[in-house]
Amino acid sequence: MLANLPQMLTSRLALLKVGPAVAVALRPVRLSGPQAAMKRAIDLAVASVALLVSLPLWAVIALAIRLDSRGPVLFHQQRVTKDGRIFRMHKFRTMRTGDPAFDTTRPFFKLESDPRLTRVGGFLRRYSLDELPQLWNVLTGEMSIVGPRPLPAEQVAAHADLLTPRQAVPAGVTGWWQINGRSRVTAEEALRLDLFYIENWSPTLDLYILLKTFGAVVRRQGAF
Repeated sequence: MLANLPQMLTSRLALLKVGPAVAVALRPVRLSGPQAAMKRAIDLAVASVALLVSLPLWAVIALAIRLDSRGPVLFHQQRVTKDGRIFRMHKFRTMRTGDPAFDTTRPFFKLESDPRLTRVGGFLRRYSLDELPQLWNVLTGEMSIVGPRPLPAEQVAAHADLLTPRQAVPAGVTGWWQINGRSRVTAEEALRLDLFYIENWSPTLDLYILLKTFGAVVRRQGAF
């Protein structure tokens, strides 16, 4: 346990006196009932406010997508959330329709320079505006505001042993690895950062990630 202490937040540690000795104890990882209720309440509050404030922007984005390229405004994909549950995730479409598909079964697959990306799509991705429809996924309880990014179902199916530990908590719109490099991190680093979040969850950590997310988006840190 001592060898892993640097990967754990001090908020999970507690000192206990056992007779004449002092021991270090780890608080449980999984959310208690009140903690889960608190996380859900925060999700509903943040998603509701963000959705209402951003609705005018949705109309502008939808019009820009339709004028820029043929195809639907929204993109839907089967993703995986808590306990391996598959759900339909929503995003604004950023790629042309009808282009050849790539093999996306590699964990955290994402092209640094995707030839299928539209002009409007490139702008949306730089500022993470394509993620706005996921607020609806949060309201319906399929996602959380903060958590590991939901991976496509085919990725999880192809690498179940490696990726299953990420499903201990609900998938999130933003998360620990998004504020630590976003698309610049390797697949191994992304997995390690996700597991760090799962092992160290707290309301304070969620708030920290949420605040840092705004800075990462504004600076376009690691975005493409």
